[in-house]
Amino acid sequence: MNSSRFVDIRTLLLLVLTLVMGSGAASAQDAREGLLWIDSKPALEGILSMGSGSMDADLASSPMLRDLGKIAGVLSSKDLARLRRELTKAMEVPEESESIGSLVLERSGDTKLLSVARDQAGRLYLLEDAESTTGYALTEDLLNELPIDRALLVGMDRERASKQLRSGRLDLPYYESSIKLDGKTRRARLKRQYPELSRDLSEEHIQVRLPVNHQSTGLPGILVWVSPTPNGQIPRIFHDACDELNLIAIGVDNNGNTRELTNRLQIHLDSIATISAYVRIDPRRVYITGMSGGGRCSGILQLAFPDIFMGTVPIVGLDSYHRTPTGKAGEYWPERLAKPSGRWFKMLKERRFACITGTMDFNAPEMEKRTAQMQADGLDVRLDMIEGMGHTMPSAEQFSDALRWVDQLQQEMIKQAEQDASEDLSTLKERFGDQLGVIPITRKQLIDITIEAPWSVAAWEAARLLGLDE
Repeated sequence: MNSSRFVDIRTLLLLVLTLVMGSGAASAQDAREGLLWIDSKPALEGILSMGSGSMDADLASSPMLRDLGKIAGVLSSKDLARLRRELTKAMEVPEESESIGSLVLERSGDTKLLSVARDQAGRLYLLEDAESTTGYALTEDLLNELPIDRALLVGMDRERASKQLRSGRLDLPYYESSIKLDGKTRRARLKRQYPELSRDLSEEHIQVRLPVNHQSTGLPGILVWVSPTPNGQIPRIFHDACDELNLIAIGVDNNGNTRELTNRLQIHLDSIATISAYVRIDPRRVYITGMSGGGRCSGILQLAFPDIFMGTVPIVGLDSYHRTPTGKAGEYWPERLAKPSGRWFKMLKERRFACITGTMDFNAPEMEKRTAQMQADGLDVRLDMIEGMGHTMPSAEQFSDALRWVDQLQQEMIKQAEQDASEDLSTLKERFGDQLGVIPITRKQLIDITIEAPWSVAAWEAARLLGLDE
């Protein structure tokens, strides 16, 4: 055989193979990029909404308006970049799947509408449009990494969820908190050596107690209970306070003093995210309490996350950021985290700590000294020293009195915000009438009202003027 001819044939075969493989790779790349790109450029923002409606990006800046508009998530350019990396393989979407919402992509004023479908098993898919037969699976792992309201995606309406929650034991899917105690967060918030996070939500069990008539008395807040034992049941002494103050109480089973600390703290953050997915709650009234080792955890979480917890009632146990002298030469109770800095510490000064101990409690000396150190730092802390009480729980009235004091500060701030919102709305309506929802400057002011005083009378009226209502 002519050697030159052999080389030509081999070269031709290599060229064909290269073109075929290159074409396949290019097709896969084009399909992936085409889905989340606008005019050959990556989309910079996405609004994921349930149902047939959509929402303007400025309205999505308000949590209340997102809720009313059934917005499941606002995705940043970083979130969309993650989607582009993960959505690499299209698949057939089951025929029985239904279209449940849309993802509106945006870049420099240009938009693109994608469809979201859900099959009968609850799996989710992202499609080019509602008529597409192929799409990209939105896996559980992927959804856990995105700022998305998972309850909306799985189709769990609040009325059905409330009926299940009344059983007291949560048998609904659990959702991860947007705050994860990974290495980065531990370095930023705790600044101390903590174990690696390893909890598995599929193995957790949350106990819930709804306040009496919670659906007819305004938005409920949350009281997180950190139990020192494996039983996360809500103590009976909390019932009266939670009913009076309209608080949903939540505890976690198998999360007592023997559990690894990072996982123990994380699951309480997850429990808040889970309840908030099923019940509309007021994030301005989320409190935490615990007993003994649970009281220590409540102090750590309050100090590290003043943006989540609005106040705390540690019972016969308290940890802080101080190295606290025991009274014996050279001996100290250790600090459990570093002193919060900057805006976190400023935020802490707007939170209350109502610490409870007794004259017979072996932790009383430590709590006395830690609370004195916190008071010296300008924090709003009180210590209830109950005569004759040992290392036990207080009475229902003693606990209620402490929690009322913690809640009072937030109630006053909420009342002031609602009064300001009402006055602002009256001024706007006097100047612009009912058309202010379409005027750019006043439109922003209406949105701000729903952010600063969510679910108030003024906020509902602002939402109506903006074209949103239930």
